Amino acid sequence: MLKENKREEITKNIEKREALVEQVAEGIWRIGVELPQNPLRELNSYLIKGKENERDLLIDTGFRREECREALFAGLRALGSSPDRLDILLTHLHSDHTGLAREAAGSDSRIYISGTDLAILKDGFTPERPLRLAEQFRAGGFPEDEMKKTQALNPAVRYKLDRVDDRFVPIEAGWKYTVGDYTLEMISVPGHTPGNAMFWAEKQGVMFTGDHILFDISPNITSWLESEDSLGDYLDSLRLARKYPVRLALPGHRKTGDYAARIEALLAGGGRWGAVPGAVLGCVPQCGFSAIASNFYASRVITLGTLMAVYLATSDEAIPLLVSMPAYWDKLAVLMVIKVVYAIAVGFVLDFVLRGVLPKGLRGGYTGHADEVDCHEEHSDAEGNEKPIWQAALRHTLEIFVFIFAFSLVFGMIVEGVGEDVFAEVLGGMGFFQPVVAALVGLIPNCAASVLLTQLYVEGALRFSSLVAGLCTGAGVGLAVLWRANPSWKQNLFITGLTWAAGAFVGVAMQVVVAVFA
Repeated sequence: MLKENKREEITKNIEKREALVEQVAEGIWRIGVELPQNPLRELNSYLIKGKENERDLLIDTGFRREECREALFAGLRALGSSPDRLDILLTHLHSDHTGLAREAAGSDSRIYISGTDLAILKDGFTPERPLRLAEQFRAGGFPEDEMKKTQALNPAVRYKLDRVDDRFVPIEAGWKYTVGDYTLEMISVPGHTPGNAMFWAEKQGVMFTGDHILFDISPNITSWLESEDSLGDYLDSLRLARKYPVRLALPGHRKTGDYAARIEALLAGGGRWGAVPGAVLGCVPQCGFSAIASNFYASRVITLGTLMAVYLATSDEAIPLLVSMPAYWDKLAVLMVIKVVYAIAVGFVLDFVLRGVLPKGLRGGYTGHADEVDCHEEHSDAEGNEKPIWQAALRHTLEIFVFIFAFSLVFGMIVEGVGEDVFAEVLGGMGFFQPVVAALVGLIPNCAASVLLTQLYVEGALRFSSLVAGLCTGAGVGLAVLWRANPSWKQNLFITGLTWAAGAFVGVAMQVVVAVFA
């Protein structure tokens, strides 16, 4: 059985680089193969010991250069193994994994690698492949002198496998190999290379991830003659890999980590950077993007941080009002800078800092599982027959329009009925806490709130800090659409409260800064 703290032990040992050879699980040892002058630092080569009179299995080998050769064979000697009792298993074709395969294998050994990557390896020894690759680079605008320099200095070229012989055996998804107490199954995960593979020991919950899943660095995804969309292949492979209940992940480089969490983080990727375009789009006058963002969030297309960035950057009708008054253009510029910077900051805090703290059920939105993106609209009739997508889109648009119209009409009448003077009197008497109340006014899901707050500011009844607070929470009809489209009332209530708190905070913070430095 694996120790509960084994993952932490492996990580600590690899980071300290104390051991060339270390046991990582029962019957499995890591051999640290140094990769000189390479940012990868080391290759994690793994040896699984066979039972008495059985062959051992070596997974990946290192570059075909002296430093790697010395480290690998020193590790094999320390573990009582040698080429004449080894079979070799290669996760993919890259030279830091395959370079020493022929030397580490005995005359009766088998070298297993995916059929796809084996075909590419063989093709690499033909004169045509370098020419085809060069043509691809030229077509992509790669400078000729840089291309020649790269070819001359690239360690993947200088230290690659010298040739392919008849000991190489092609394997495909589902192939199995038993060594010791472990039965490894090949999992095809193209992306890093077209034939990239992981190897799964289901009984022990151990996954040899190769370079498909690395924990403190990300694998290089590049173009291949054999693949039209390497990045798309990689993302699809990550989704496939997610289904395995891995207890211990053994990567090709660096330290190990939480398998499931790492996949989710890789899939989320740039999605968590959505706060930047979200804040920029939120600045567009009126509230169209806040309504769109609410729909996207309800369909799990964007993250909570992106949604909040849109909300906080939205100013609805305030921008055209201030634009119409040249005397306030300087204030408008300051207002927009504060709102955009603050919106991005809040978005990043939610998606990077608090992502692991907030419960998923409360956080909602996109969480890195791309196949969870789900349109909340029904695309089939009562009998289950699929309907044209334009019908669902049209129906949804009309429903939202009617909802927004009715909502705006009701709140517009309320604001008109109460009167601007009443709002001015109430806000004027709030003193230091004026931004807190202004943020509440901004929550009114209607352009009337932004118009009211802007007019009160121009008339001198509202401080600039309060204007910022109110316009940060003034997401227009965005909040109303959120409550209409998103089925989780807990998420909606949380987001509404969070929007108010974020707006109130920035307003109060501005007042404190003014009080201290004025």
